Amino acid sequence: MPIVDITSPGGAFSPSAVGNTQEVTTTWTIGSGSTSLTCNGASPFVSGDTGKTFLLQGAGTAGGYLVGTLTFISANQVTVSVAAGTALSATSAYFAWGTDDSAAFQACNVWAQAQTSAITVTLGTGSHVFLLTDSDFPRINSIAYNVKQPLHVLGNGSSSTKLVGTSITLGTLLAFAVGDGVAKLTNRVNAGDTQAICKTPSDASGFTVGNWLMLSGLNLQNSGAPPNLQYFEFVQVTGVNSTTGVVSFATPALNTYLDTWPVFSDTDNGGPAAIYAMNSTWFMDVTYEGIGLNNVSGQTYAKGYSAKFIDFKVFDGSGFTPSQGFFNSFTNCDLSSYLMEYDKCIYKTVFDGTVTGQIFNQSVNNQIVIQNGCTISSLNGCARFTEIHDSTINGGLGLGANGFGRCESFISTNSIINGTYAQRGVIDANLAAYSMSGGIITIPKSSLTYGDQWQIPGAYCYFSGNTGSPDFIPVPWGPMFKILSLTDDATNVYVMTNWGGGGFPSWASSISNVPEDIVNFDVHTTGSDPNIANFVSATAAGYTRPQTRSGTWNLNGGNLGGPSTGQPITLPPVAGKLVSWIVDVTTPYTGTHSTLSWIQQADRSPFLGAAPTFTPTLYAPHIDLRTVGKRIITSSSVTSFGADSGLALPDANGWLPSFFDLFCASSDISAEYAGNPSVGPVFTTTIITDQGVDPVLPAAVVPLRMRLHS
Repeated sequence: MPIVDITSPGGAFSPSAVGNTQEVTTTWTIGSGSTSLTCNGASPFVSGDTGKTFLLQGAGTAGGYLVGTLTFISANQVTVSVAAGTALSATSAYFAWGTDDSAAFQACNVWAQAQTSAITVTLGTGSHVFLLTDSDFPRINSIAYNVKQPLHVLGNGSSSTKLVGTSITLGTLLAFAVGDGVAKLTNRVNAGDTQAICKTPSDASGFTVGNWLMLSGLNLQNSGAPPNLQYFEFVQVTGVNSTTGVVSFATPALNTYLDTWPVFSDTDNGGPAAIYAMNSTWFMDVTYEGIGLNNVSGQTYAKGYSAKFIDFKVFDGSGFTPSQGFFNSFTNCDLSSYLMEYDKCIYKTVFDGTVTGQIFNQSVNNQIVIQNGCTISSLNGCARFTEIHDSTINGGLGLGANGFGRCESFISTNSIINGTYAQRGVIDANLAAYSMSGGIITIPKSSLTYGDQWQIPGAYCYFSGNTGSPDFIPVPWGPMFKILSLTDDATNVYVMTNWGGGGFPSWASSISNVPEDIVNFDVHTTGSDPNIANFVSATAAGYTRPQTRSGTWNLNGGNLGGPSTGQPITLPPVAGKLVSWIVDVTTPYTGTHSTLSWIQQADRSPFLGAAPTFTPTLYAPHIDLRTVGKRIITSSSVTSFGADSGLALPDANGWLPSFFDLFCASSDISAEYAGNPSVGPVFTTTIITDQGVDPVLPAAVVPLRMRLHS
């Protein structure tokens, strides 16, 4: 196994890296258009700094970084080679300077590309490596580029070995073979297949045996680069026949890709079954260990087959963006300054014992695993498959897809999730432009801003809306349906569903997909969970599912709220057909109010009559909190006590579109209760609803295929 120290390569390549970068944050003065820079808060310069490369925060064009070389004048003054675009007047800013080691890294790349076995490149004891001048696209300032053997880039600890520079990349900038990728449409590819047949046979010539391709289907966004896809996976090419159009690959497809899925304005953004050729530089298996990173100019990318980070610390706040990769992992890393944006086409990422800032999933990538003591500032949106084990999420959880695609499972074991839970799930409020007949939704392509943003076969969706004048009955979570299949023609997209009502409900104005098909929390968390934690129908596999939504809440005079204060945060909405509702008053209210009831804030709860019309009406139950007793309400019977009223459902087969979100006491008694808790009341309420859906549980988490190097 070749091992080389980049600061002393011993003849393997030249030049060597110097690693003498220095950094200081203090106040600086330089005029706009000037080249004279004064350090106000320190005297860091020596005569040997002449000719070194520098970067200065805030002095560039529009307040960006000023980059160039410097000439020593005095201990606190230098002349810079590039005039300032923005003036600094005793302004606090970050300044770094040192010998530019780009040439050493480029030489190391060339040497590494010629090796035939695994490689280790050490960065030297205490080395600070500075990158600025490599403009060779698509390498740019890549630490490792186009190396086919497993590569281990090893520092001396993230606190002592640091990479500092602009536009640093940790892989290739060109993942797909042509630009950001050109899709080659294929016939249907079934799960288990080891070949795809191009619609145009000559398209197969764009693939090379030994290189990699991406199988893909369902265009979510219809814009941007790379494409935004619901289903994708990476496989290695083993055969090409440009006469028959057959492209063979080494491992069986995990997903099925249909050639009948919609195509939009640009086939390069995918849609129907398609394959993308990966750039020859994409296949790299790199481990970065014991390194700090300060990429001052923007997000850091790591496009490539596999990028693993161990004891890796980031010092800039621009953000780390894995993209177009098969596998990324972060073990014992400090990414706390980062917004981790999971862009597109990321197959699997594992966080292990790592601290990071927000993980932001705007689009549905395939799988994220957070485990072994991670601390995440917030999880904003999920992958298709998301797991959290023995870890902590602070700052809240956004369950489901932020903007594009369908999430299938969320599993949390032995983990704490603090903060507010938010329901994600794509919302389409453009129903006025669509039509529905016989359960088929017809969507004119001209009305779509994006592609198949929520229209994913197998996804569960629900209608929302408002009845309008005169009653304005809200329907936040209406009856649900399943998307069965998806096709199109030149004009429309056709969404086949199992909706039994024929057309859209008269009150419906939007469609939302369910945040997650399957959800499991094995322990209670400390977060506020208005839409999530009442998925409690357990299965033998350890998952829960939204077939039945239920919840039990403990209430007293201190957390009831009053008509003007709205809902207590402990009461999430529970939508669906009522199975049972139990209100057990164990301690009656004995205070100054002659009557006290538990009611809807406006004394009117929305309710939908039975299918197929789901006609809106009102349900106004009153629970007498001055009378002890266990009320039991089902679709067909009622047990009541005292001055209870209106407990019977308006329709035994109707739908509760959202029940507990506005329940409160008829009078605000929180102050009275705080002075004397014995005044009561104390009661529990339990509700179970059936949403009429039954997702198929996954047999196992999608397996991770990794190439084993000899």
